[in-house]
Amino acid sequence: MSDADRDAALDKTGRLLLETIQQAVPLTRRPYEALGRAVGVSESDVLARLQRVRELGLISRISAIFDTRSLGYESVLVAAKVPADRVDAAAAVINEHPGVSHNYLRTAEYNLWFTLAVPAVSALGLEKTAARLAELSGATAYRLLPAGRVFKIGMKLALAEGGAALPADEPGGPVEAACDECRKEVELTAEIKAAILALQEDLAIEAEPFDAVAARHGLTVERMLASGEELRASGVMRRYAAVLRHRKVGFAVNCMTVWSVPGDRADEAGAALAGFREVTHCYLRPAWPDWPYNLYAMIHCRSEGECSALVEKMKAAAGIEEVLEVYSTKEYKKVRLQYFSPAFGEWERRYGGER
Repeated sequence: MSDADRDAALDKTGRLLLETIQQAVPLTRRPYEALGRAVGVSESDVLARLQRVRELGLISRISAIFDTRSLGYESVLVAAKVPADRVDAAAAVINEHPGVSHNYLRTAEYNLWFTLAVPAVSALGLEKTAARLAELSGATAYRLLPAGRVFKIGMKLALAEGGAALPADEPGGPVEAACDECRKEVELTAEIKAAILALQEDLAIEAEPFDAVAARHGLTVERMLASGEELRASGVMRRYAAVLRHRKVGFAVNCMTVWSVPGDRADEAGAALAGFREVTHCYLRPAWPDWPYNLYAMIHCRSEGECSALVEKMKAAAGIEEVLEVYSTKEYKKVRLQYFSPAFGEWERRYGGER
């Protein structure tokens, strides 16, 4: 992909369209027609534009983003310390686990960072699975960093000013229910589970894309969309939207800023950091004696210099000086977690070891 190809796709309307689909893709029979109304172009124009940006590799996928805990899964961020000459092999071993959705090499003493999730039926459980992965990968040390308070969650890159609002009569707007009290209980019936499996699929760019998805999972499109809307409204589905490939749309630098914040300042500082548009994720996590950072804010910028300038503004806003900029230098894995997959049990049977 040349810069000219990308710039042509990301004209004013193209940026507005991608900004909008990061926020929500409506759960309707003709979602691209609804998006066209939101951004002021025809359905055929939306389809042509999205087909082009997909060809250019700017869109990772369009699918549901679920709240892991609501579906009975435990998850944790793991920081591992791996010798530099073994890190590629270690990442390959870790990536085999179906609950590893993100895995990055980063510029810190703990150099391999991955997210891990396991279902409630896991025989090993979360901590033993992490220990087994550390053993199999040859990590010399690892730290479990579960999310405590969540101040912000949502990978939405700033491509245009704001974004278009979906028409008021269209379902599907995002509900970012990051806290336990925000979510509502949803009974995981066979039909709801089938809808979850269906809505995990990458959505085709065609006029009525949900029809074929529903049919593959033995559902009518009406029931699948109704179940999807129930999941979205409850907060079990955080949103149904597109995720962009940040490097390909111009955000070449991924920086995890980690802050050492006194406990009585954590809420204030977290809220201040989350207020920056460039911050896509912001969490409290436990500190360790050899890793004294407890507040994490992920930012995406066009250069390291831009990131560092932004961090100075963040320091001023939060009133905190103790910060480390940790840059991602290699992406080993970045996928959506596939819920209710038999691959979890298969991995444990193969690699679980003594229990």
